[in-house]
Amino acid sequence: GRATAHPHTSTSIYYFAYGPIVNPMVRRRRHLNTCEERPAVLPEFRLTFAYGGIANIVHQRGYEVHGILMKFTSVEDWKQFQTYDAGYNDSDLVKVVPYDADEYDEPITAYAMSMKEYDASKLEAPIEQLPTERYLKLIANGMRVYNADDDYIQDQILSVPYVPSCKPEDYQTFPQESDRLPKITFSKYEKLCKQSSD
Repeated sequence: GRATAHPHTSTSIYYFAYGPIVNPMVRRRRHLNTCEERPAVLPEFRLTFAYGGIANIVHQRGYEVHGILMKFTSVEDWKQFQTYDAGYNDSDLVKVVPYDADEYDEPITAYAMSMKEYDASKLEAPIEQLPTERYLKLIANGMRVYNADDDYIQDQILSVPYVPSCKPEDYQTFPQESDRLPKITFSKYEKLCKQSSD
């Protein structure tokens, strides 16, 4: 049969996501095909934004990470995703418990990206490089699409200090390193632009 020629027909690659990839809009933008998305919990791990202001998880007793369990529809998509998202994190197999599991269900074995090498003191210190507001909202909104626990979203994602995202009309001027830079008014700038385009 043809089926044996396509190893991915029988291979289910489950992935436990906790970063922006939980958001269907982000997956669409990256052309990632996933299915069977549902909220789930990864026990004995902790979510942190302490490393570079992006979502990471580290193994830590007494914590749990909520995220979205999803199935990759092809090995090719999974490989493409890994090259895109690996960074300095390893993808490991972990045991994840879907929200809708009952006590008789086995946990699902899924891949999850987690940090192995890290400075543990940063976990308790104030975050040095803050995430952006937009980044946190992408995660929170993605989690809400799949009805992830709202207390978790509020406490673990939306309560993280962030760099506010400005609308263009709210932009502040950037602090200049040097006073030697010419300062011109916007109306002068517009005149210059008009002259150069004549």
